[in-house]
Amino acid sequence: TTHQHLAPNLNFVLSSNQIGSDYYFKKLLRIFVYYSELIIIPQNLSVPSYSPGSDRHRRNIRSLCRRRRPRPARRNSPRRRMSLACGLPLLECVYCLGCARWAWKRCVHSGHHDSATWGHAAAADFAPVPRMCRLVMANYAPPDLLAAPPLLLDPSNVVRRRTYADTGGRVTPYLVYLDHAHADIVLALRGLNLGRESDYALLLDNRLGKRRFDGGYVHNGLLRAAGWVLDKECDLLRDLLDRYPAYTLTFTGHSLGAGVAAMLTMVVVLNLDKLGKVERGRTRCYAMAPARCMSLNLAVRYADVINSVVLQDDFLPRTATPLEDIFKSILCFVG
Repeated sequence: TTHQHLAPNLNFVLSSNQIGSDYYFKKLLRIFVYYSELIIIPQNLSVPSYSPGSDRHRRNIRSLCRRRRPRPARRNSPRRRMSLACGLPLLECVYCLGCARWAWKRCVHSGHHDSATWGHAAAADFAPVPRMCRLVMANYAPPDLLAAPPLLLDPSNVVRRRTYADTGGRVTPYLVYLDHAHADIVLALRGLNLGRESDYALLLDNRLGKRRFDGGYVHNGLLRAAGWVLDKECDLLRDLLDRYPAYTLTFTGHSLGAGVAAMLTMVVVLNLDKLGKVERGRTRCYAMAPARCMSLNLAVRYADVINSVVLQDDFLPRTATPLEDIFKSILCFVG
């Protein structure tokens, strides 16, 4: 069925099968319907109950003649997949550049500026450090070389000495030394042994925010090692402190052992009753290049008893916990 328009200047035939396909026809049809009362009813359009030519009927006709919006592209369409595939290399490049910048900043970071605003230590504050270093190095030497240079220690003053066979890999070797010349009871721990897998396991037994302690966070593996040492040597230390009431109690260590010494000092200060009548002022620690083992609030709280000695940008003390996780992944991959 066709419908002939009555306008004298536009003579064309309207076919019902052109209504849904021709764009220009729809546009012209909207114009004529809007400015005239012409009503065109296709065959597939049901006639409403209200009268033709009314405002409601004219609005319905206009809504039918509006241009249909194009459908959005499907998610799995080839064009969309192609656009995502083109964007992935760009994202990978940005990610790789960010990781490279972070690694460069971390590797070339110079730590000697970290303490630029700190006060200078007096000679008396630094005086025990060389002596503590010799006691730590005594863990590396056989007993018959303790009196030889550069250690210059009295083997008879070594109260107890623990090796890897004694500790079972739970902690690095250590010794308990009576320093009568300086009225000091010293527990000295050796550092990381690169040939011992148990030392790596102890150092990497940690995760950011894993272990809470006294309102802060500490290194999980080092705290467990410190607890083991205190359980084993608690009776000996208590007897020595009772026998020499004027002596101080000092914990010292290097590298991995320095972290254990710092943890051990914190545990002892919180449990002074286990060592008898000992005050906080009699306890101190000298940590030589310790690993990062406690949060900032704990470092400030125990700054009066724990002294850390770090040489400029030494690697282990400047290594953050997230970087330790990267080393853990590398070691597991290599192993």
